[in-house]
Amino acid sequence: MNKIFYFLLMVFPASVFAEGTHNHNHHANHHESPAGKPGDINAIDKTIKVDLLDSMQFKFENEPNIKMGETVHFVVRNLGKIPHEFSIGTENEHKQHRKKMRKHPDMKHVDGNTITVLPGETKTLTWVFGKLDTVMAACNIPGHFEAGMNHVFKMSDRNL
Repeated sequence: MNKIFYFLLMVFPASVFAEGTHNHNHHANHHESPAGKPGDINAIDKTIKVDLLDSMQFKFENEPNIKMGETVHFVVRNLGKIPHEFSIGTENEHKQHRKKMRKHPDMKHVDGNTITVLPGETKTLTWVFGKLDTVMAACNIPGHFEAGMNHVFKMSDRNL
């Protein structure tokens, strides 16, 4: 097995990797954020494929070029052996999310900006990007963000 997997098992309790039942909304209003809002599957401007790796990386098929106001359909595959998240938000939203994840590492997400993807699964997330110049994607499972599992989208020209 992967050395990183063994390391993570030693560092984090097993509950971090177990699928739990704690539901969670980390936005007071999970339908909108300064980073944008959940998008309509029928109004997609582009599709971006991203793999979640146990090396604590997001691997994008191509470097994402996202415009403000664009509706992006993310196809997210977990190629690893442990659960990962794909969450879109502001830096502060991710900071608050990580605090909650440390208290409830087994939570399941019911908000529109975060999906938890189990090993071998593929899930989708559709998002309309807002007016910010930068928006972050992150895995907020304890230790994953800190190990480098995050990506900053720099918005190109304004569509709003």
